[in-house]
Amino acid sequence: MALLSKLIQITQTASVISSGTGEDTAITGVGFQPKILIAFAVDGTADGINANAVQSLGAGTGSTTAQQVGSYYGQDNVAANTRQSVIDNHLVYIVGASQANNGVLDIKSLDSDGMTLTWLRSDGVQRKINILCLGGSDLTNVKTGYIAAKTTTGNQAYTGVGFQPDCVLFFTHQDDISAPPSWITSSAQRLTLGFAKSTTKRGSLSTRFGFNGANTQDAHYQRTNSALSMLLNATTVAAEADLVSFDADGFTLNYTTVEGTANVIQYIALKGLKVDVGNFLQKTSTGTQGITGVGFIPNTLILASAVETAQTTVQQTHSANALGMATSTTQRVATETTSKNGVSTTVKKSVLDSANIIKMVDPADGSTVKSAADLSSFDSGGFTLNWGTADAVAREILYLALGGRTIALTGTATASITEADIVAGGKTIILTLTGDTWVATGATFDAQRQNIINGLDSAQAEATGWDAEVKAKIPVTDVVRTSDTVVTITLSAEAGYNITATETITATIPATALTGGVAVVASPTFTVNPIVITKPRFRSLLGVGY
Repeated sequence: MALLSKLIQITQTASVISSGTGEDTAITGVGFQPKILIAFAVDGTADGINANAVQSLGAGTGSTTAQQVGSYYGQDNVAANTRQSVIDNHLVYIVGASQANNGVLDIKSLDSDGMTLTWLRSDGVQRKINILCLGGSDLTNVKTGYIAAKTTTGNQAYTGVGFQPDCVLFFTHQDDISAPPSWITSSAQRLTLGFAKSTTKRGSLSTRFGFNGANTQDAHYQRTNSALSMLLNATTVAAEADLVSFDADGFTLNYTTVEGTANVIQYIALKGLKVDVGNFLQKTSTGTQGITGVGFIPNTLILASAVETAQTTVQQTHSANALGMATSTTQRVATETTSKNGVSTTVKKSVLDSANIIKMVDPADGSTVKSAADLSSFDSGGFTLNWGTADAVAREILYLALGGRTIALTGTATASITEADIVAGGKTIILTLTGDTWVATGATFDAQRQNIINGLDSAQAEATGWDAEVKAKIPVTDVVRTSDTVVTITLSAEAGYNITATETITATIPATALTGGVAVVASPTFTVNPIVITKPRFRSLLGVGY
């Protein structure tokens, strides 16, 4: 099944719920059972510019509080700001700009074709909530949780994940807290967002929204050489850490900057996927822009930007975070929260756009669109964006690309073949990889040819059927690596093959034969039909048939 992903948008219930008793919402049509949900929202009820800076980020793998992590903040755009930040065990928490929990959403269950969600609170405003659903056989392990920032520089190992991740995402909206649930109403709001695939493939974004009337505390900090960063104030980094390693039960970070406070940060750990983390600069004219070097065909893309050119220090010019996600050219959404340093607090705004994957609005006024791009395609080694709006500023954008490994089974063996075709020999099984490659040609691949043959399994078990007369007798020399992504198996003649019922053959490619190290079932299966011999009927001289 590879990686299955879908981006959906739901609407907050119109019912006014203040008791916390809950109202269930069943979501179907996803097409698979999600293993994790990643939710993000602003305060918008429809596409456009919203008056306040409100943002929610959350993730969940199940219905318990231990399986859900969330981070939320809100500021209004008046001179005497009301503001608050929250970290709590909910998928979605809309805190609003007036210190009120306006919408609280939990996972009730992850279902075969979607999910059931429960609204624990609602103020009746029908906000749009964006949810990225991930599932499929390639996503072998998922985990959400919390870590505490190290209070001194150096390495910190985090355990309890339960597996060795392939990538980790970090996020939070505040600092100076020790454990969830936690509310802060007297501090400026902060966003931390980070991605890490390896010690060389990572990126982080941190913004700080000021809260005083003069609004001189807005700042941002974006890095391509750290996995995690957090601003203390408009000029100082509170914490910055890079990935050291993915470990058997978690991961290790190296803190190069610390504040001395064990700030709590949420994480999402994923395993089994093709992953790439990188960055690129916004195209400075309209039209398409191809991003290459990803190394596989993505089917999920996350983009993030501080709405700024590449910088190496804290920038006290504005606070903005543009965040977008896409799972196809029609399933995408862009959000942004923004505020301009030194300008009236009326420019605190948030943006929702369901027709683009990235949209960057000028922080100076919170409404002028400087650039916007839609997803044009997922490509064999990356993705293509189409900039419908662009200016001359080459803003830096971080990306996280996810993809699954798929193997297409084609060849002459996939037609309506019979046992006579197997007896005669010459039919081919062609295995074509997407999102992975076969292990290196030569001795490395040759050592895996028998393992590939062993994965050609029949659902039946006749004494002279496929497993006994074909799989057991295919010589390894019949398995040929024709390219990094294609293997062709030519079946030899097998005179002893004789079946009485149709056989269904499934090709399971072992992890040892793939550079990604994860076993994959090829699609589709194929069948071999028996030859039914009908005995002729004779009539005797006496007219009795036998």
